[in-house]
Amino acid sequence: MAKPLPGFKPGLPPAGTPAANVHIVAAMVNPAGSDPGNEFVMLLNTGTIDVNLKGWQVADNQNKRDTLGNLTVHAGETIKIKLSGNGAQLPNSGGNITLLNKDGIKISGVSYTKTDAATEGVLVKF
Repeated sequence: MAKPLPGFKPGLPPAGTPAANVHIVAAMVNPAGSDPGNEFVMLLNTGTIDVNLKGWQVADNQNKRDTLGNLTVHAGETIKIKLSGNGAQLPNSGGNITLLNKDGIKISGVSYTKTDAATEGVLVKF
């Protein structure tokens, strides 16, 4: 059983809140060439209200994090979140990706395997 990431509050936002509609749907965990700075995650807003992601974080299974700037994922759309290479990193051996809101509440979380990450340049979908 996976242990919770230190420093964030467990639980999901209440159903019906805009944040509850933001999901990690794909990630580039093994980009062609060098990984650091070329990995990214794709977020989908399945709701009807735009969600500002300022202060939200993407965390890896080592609790390394990238903090998002003043980005908005519009209702019904996806947004590509490029990881800096200095915070969250997506190992090719498999791992977890967690999306935390500005209060440290887990909004979305996914996992992938070494097999999922085996081929360079192929997007992993969840």
